[in-house]
Amino acid sequence: MFTVFTRYTRILVIGTFAALATFVLFYLMTVFALSWGTSALKYSRETFLLLQLLGVVFFAITIPMICEVLVVSAVFIVIGGLNAFELVWLLTSQDPNTSTHTLGTLMVTSMFKEFQIGRATAIAVVLFGLVFLLSAAVMRALKREAIE
Repeated sequence: MFTVFTRYTRILVIGTFAALATFVLFYLMTVFALSWGTSALKYSRETFLLLQLLGVVFFAITIPMICEVLVVSAVFIVIGGLNAFELVWLLTSQDPNTSTHTLGTLMVTSMFKEFQIGRATAIAVVLFGLVFLLSAAVMRALKREAIE
């Protein structure tokens, strides 16, 4: 036990906070759903608790079956997060100032407004590298051994 705390402190702390966040989120959502279901939807407490239990069992059975889909979804979330171009571009009337640039808007501004092709190309390469590295990290973190 001493070895776990001394050699794997960082992983232990990260795992503890991840588990704590999961349990807190689950508790908050369960309590919210229970209070909403009993007050707004007028279900009895026992009936709604049974429905929540069935939902938990359903997800416990189905989530492991769709792990590959979850990995692909996580990669798409990484790509979408780094490519937050459209939202910033449209909300700033196609002219973001320096405080609202993302890599995508900076690339387009450098290329088509400032005509700095080299800078825009460098930003595109950095954006590609970030997407590649973060997608690989997500895929590695969510990798699952095949069960035969």
